[in-house]
Amino acid sequence: MGIPSARAGGRDLPSRVLDLDASLVTCHSEKEQAAPTCRRGYGYHPLLCFLDNTGEALAGLLRPGNAGADTTPGHIAVLDAALARIPTPTAAAPTSSSAITPHRNAEASAPATRA
Repeated sequence: MGIPSARAGGRDLPSRVLDLDASLVTCHSEKEQAAPTCRRGYGYHPLLCFLDNTGEALAGLLRPGNAGADTTPGHIAVLDAALARIPTPTAAAPTSSSAITPHRNAEASAPATRA
């Protein structure tokens, strides 16, 4: 039994779907790398990648609370780490629900293949 298909619009998708998302995590201000957040809190802004087909967490990057949601180097680093965890060969379609800027993240949002 392999990895199940992801579904969208009532149809099975032909590739693995990698969902990249940043999330605010509130914590005490004396924690290492904690920083003010955009929501007037204090904590972290980790960037995470999940395999949408199974819900499995593939990779993550702990970032200070003031890290931007659309940082290209962070998206590329997390995407590279996530692709390294998927059995080869396979095609993957990265998606992001954060405020990713298309022209700055063209290489991170294009379909990726690991040989």
